[in-house]
Amino acid sequence: MDYYAEKYFIGLTECMILFHVSRLQDGILDAQGEGTSMT
Repeated sequence: MDYYAEKYFIGLTECMILFHVSRLQDGILDAQGEGTSMT
């Protein structure tokens, strides 16, 4: 894999991880009754 493709996939993976973590945190807050999840 070339340099730019590797950078692209790493960035994409990081974005997906951050997205899932933020969704997980929103779910926890919603369960506690104080979440404001944006859709």
